[in-house]
Amino acid sequence: MRSTTGHSRQWERGQTLLLFLLFIVVLFAFVGLGVDVGLAYITKAKLSKAVDAAALMAAANLSAGRDVTTTIAQNTFHANYGTSGLDATPPVPQIKFSGDAFDNVLVDVSATATINTFFIRVLPAIGGASWSTLTVSSSAQATRAKVIMTLVLDRSGSMLNNGGAAAMPGAVTSFIDLFDDNRDHVALVTFASTAVNDVPIEKHFQTDIINAVNRIYPGLVAGATFSQGGLTNALVQNQSVPVAPGDNVVKVTVFFTDGKANSIQDMLGCVTPTLKDFGGHDDTGYIVWNPTLPEGNGQNSFCGVGFGSIPDNTAPTTPPTSCGCTNLQFFSNLNGALENFTQANIAAEAEFRSEQVADAMRATNTIVYAIGLGNDINIDFLEQIANVDGSRSGQTGLALIAPTPADISQTFQRVANDILLRLTK
Repeated sequence: MRSTTGHSRQWERGQTLLLFLLFIVVLFAFVGLGVDVGLAYITKAKLSKAVDAAALMAAANLSAGRDVTTTIAQNTFHANYGTSGLDATPPVPQIKFSGDAFDNVLVDVSATATINTFFIRVLPAIGGASWSTLTVSSSAQATRAKVIMTLVLDRSGSMLNNGGAAAMPGAVTSFIDLFDDNRDHVALVTFASTAVNDVPIEKHFQTDIINAVNRIYPGLVAGATFSQGGLTNALVQNQSVPVAPGDNVVKVTVFFTDGKANSIQDMLGCVTPTLKDFGGHDDTGYIVWNPTLPEGNGQNSFCGVGFGSIPDNTAPTTPPTSCGCTNLQFFSNLNGALENFTQANIAAEAEFRSEQVADAMRATNTIVYAIGLGNDINIDFLEQIANVDGSRSGQTGLALIAPTPADISQTFQRVANDILLRLTK
């Protein structure tokens, strides 16, 4: 009688080997699929990062024109993607521009990458489709919101002495060229002893603002630093632009000064209670002047006593009778009391009131930036104006110092870059 045990064992060993080989093939396929799919996932992540960056950079540089913006987007895409030997063909970004219902510009960037596979390429083709490559795609859209912005610029006479007046036209021109003349709204306010709306807020602002700064700064004469007035005018200008519900708008104020806030405006006890600007140079006491008249207009402008004759922190003994005023005190918002006309009292009040106006701006969802010229600027004051540390209510801005006039343009550029990033999402 013949035994079948040997044959049975040989058959089982053969079957086990076949199953093992089949398992190896399946395992190889799954491992290969995992590796190649993982590489595709990494490629898609790179692609997503590249199209996002390209869309944002394009939206931030729309003022350069569509051709330049397209080139910027393409360069940004390639810088972030970085082709490698994994790519069968380098991806080419597609950039399209459109608009939404509120005339905001939309930038769409899309790209497709085809990558080589390493393991699943050995699998047989199915339906004529080869496994030698995999294709992944990604797209992104960025919106460039409109900006409502007022430039608040110091035009006091000290700007002539420190070189700021000569540098200002070029710095402002470079700054506003970065914004959209057809969609954005921009105003120019300047201040010294009084605050003036030189260019009311408008579209098509670039030519008017450039002409204004070229006219204003060579002709500076004198004046104090009425920061509160400049900021108040900016608040009114920004709020005058109607915003439709759902519109994507960013409100901005850019404040520039080369000196300490040292002037305020109040009703004084004249023969008839009269609104007057009053304050003074940092070391000469106080001046009283008519808020509706320009600096340098002789007695038609400066109508108070004390200019150049009242020591710091010393209350005047002679009332400004040439204004018809006899009240030598003002009501302080800082401490709720009547204060004497001294440089120190008025300067403290001027800073406090300016900070209050900046807070009122932020209550309207406005971002405030503050720039100071020179090393004697009170940086703490600028930081409060801009809410740099977030200790005040509302959004935070930037407070920057331009140490010399040569640094003004670069400082404005830093502010512009920050604004443009906030305009894109």
